[in-house]
Formats: sequence, structure tokens, C-alpha cells
Amino acid sequence: MSRNTTPLRILVAEDHDVSRFILSKCMNRPEWNVDFVRSGREAINQSAGNAYDIIMLDIELPDLNGYQVAEMIRSRKEQSIRNVPIIAMTGHSSGKEISRSIQSGMNGHLTKPFSGEQLNTCIQSIMQHTSTTADGNPVEPDLSFLREVASGDLDFMCTFIGMFLKDIPESLDQLSSAIDKTEWSTIRSVSHKMKSSLLYAGLREQHALSAQIEKHAAERNHLDQIRHVFSNLKNGCASSYEGLRASLLLLQNQTSHERR
Repeated sequence: MSRNTTPLRILVAEDHDVSRFILSKCMNRPEWNVDFVRSGREAINQSAGNAYDIIMLDIELPDLNGYQVAEMIRSRKEQSIRNVPIIAMTGHSSGKEISRSIQSGMNGHLTKPFSGEQLNTCIQSIMQHTSTTADGNPVEPDLSFLREVASGDLDFMCTFIGMFLKDIPESLDQLSSAIDKTEWSTIRSVSHKMKSSLLYAGLREQHALSAQIEKHAAERNHLDQIRHVFSNLKNGCASSYEGLRASLLLLQNQTSHERR
């Protein structure tokens, strides 16, 4: 860390003593300034009175679970609190769990146990993809194709983005399982179905990666290459969730304003 770099302020909500002990070791870095709390209520109170760059929430907290805490933070009036990136920490890695994390407003998902390197990669990825405009709002993704299809129908766009944030993590989970089992037909069908959703969401690079997987699966070959492409696809999709979630909130607010 250079002298001119301000350490990231990170709030961690974890009630398990062993997990807290391990995390305190993994997060003992000069570029991070970490505070620990033991419950969801403490996380809400602590985040309200301090300017954090990232909040990490264990899903199975003793009072409020991580999903509830994330939803309460996202509902705050103060933009500086409402827009703080949130990372879920859980022992579950299914697409359903990841989808639920996204729906509750989280930006990242770490499956326990995770290494210090995995934690650092997750934090760096989130900080790189939570870019903001000059007015402090998240950068809007390229939804030009979706806007053209919607023809001004904001409800249509909101519905699509909501479906995307729910379905894509589950599809990635299906695809991962099929790759592990070398189920060529499933790999081909799932990657094929994902392509149109990725294109409508403006994720052209991820659309191309999905097409590569479909092509290799059709040839029933290059499984190692499929695994490599899938890793890039999964990471690319994960990095898009924050921008899409922010766009969804903006569209919902715009729709609500137009109905008044």
C-alpha cells in the first residue's frame, strides 16, 4: 500500500469465534481497516454510524440473518450507507443461495471455508466493478438492446432484470454441475439458453463465452477448455450483478414517479 492510499474500511458480521479468529488473520493487511461485530443488529447500527467501503455478512447470524441485514441496509435513506457493497459469507454455494444473496442486495458471495487469496480476489473484484459517476450513482450497464426491445416499457425492463438476477446464478450452477459430470447435452442446452439473456443484459463478452461453451459441448470435446471458459463466464456474470441491480432500482424509481 502506498502512502497516499487510504485503507479500505471493512465491517465484518460474524458470530462464530473460530471463524472470527481465522478472518482476523486473513484480513490482517495494511490496506484494510477491519471492524468485527457479532450480530445483525450490531452490523446495522455500526454501518449507520461509520463510513464503510465494504460490509461482509455471515448469512446465519443469531438474530437477523444476513439476507435481512442486507435488505435493511439497502432500504436506508442515506445513499452513502445504502450503496455500500455487501459480501455474503455462507457454507452454501448453490445457484439458489447465490440468487437469494443477489435478490437481497448483496454484491458478492464467498463460500466457507475460503482462503485469504479468495477473499482478496472477491474484494478487489467488487471494488473494481462498483464504479460510480460524478454524481455518486453506480454506472449504468449497456441496456441499449433491452431498451430497444422494451420500446419504452419500463415494467418490462424491470421484470427482465429481476428474472436475470434470479435465473443466471441458477443456470451457472446447473452448468457447473453438468461440466463436473461431463453431461454434454446439458452443457450445450444450458449454455444455449443463457446466450439470449446475456445479450439482452448487454453482456456481450459473456454471451461470446457462453457460445464457446455451447460449441465445444456440441463437439463433445475440449472439456478442459470448457472449464476455463466457464470460470471466465461465471466471474464476468458475477461482476455485472451490482450494475444491473442498481439499474433495476433506478428503473423502479422512475416507474413509480411516472405513476404518480
